[in-house]
Amino acid sequence: MASRARSRRQRRVDAPPPVAERDGGNVVPPAGEGDAGSVVRFALAQLGKPYVWGAEGPGSYDCSGLVLAAFRSAGLAVPRTSAAQAEVGVPVPRDQVRPGDLVFYYQPVSHVAVAIDGSRAVHASRPGEPVRIADIDAIGPVTGIRRLLR
Repeated sequence: MASRARSRRQRRVDAPPPVAERDGGNVVPPAGEGDAGSVVRFALAQLGKPYVWGAEGPGSYDCSGLVLAAFRSAGLAVPRTSAAQAEVGVPVPRDQVRPGDLVFYYQPVSHVAVAIDGSRAVHASRPGEPVRIADIDAIGPVTGIRRLLR
């Protein structure tokens, strides 16, 4: 029974991400399911919190601190820095991004965001800018995408 439930769960996570829905004029991004959904929901719950270099929450975050806290909320451990986070998981082609994937920017890697669907990500970008949603390709030059969750 447990393996059957796990198969269903994996199928749902592997399915294409749902389309964002409108909720009274606000766009509600899809979050995915399972651990990926937990990671994305946590990251989205931090929207509007300030960027502070080296911060891991709960009141403020830097980019890799947001990733660390989001994965920790799902009971998962990841390295602390964006460069170290870029070394874990498996590489993913740009056209196969799904919720919970990590998107890395610049060379050498110095920024990371959490994909919320195939075109948008949530990230803590820089001082003076709160945690926010942005188009994946508008954040900066994408240098890698990694999947840590099945």
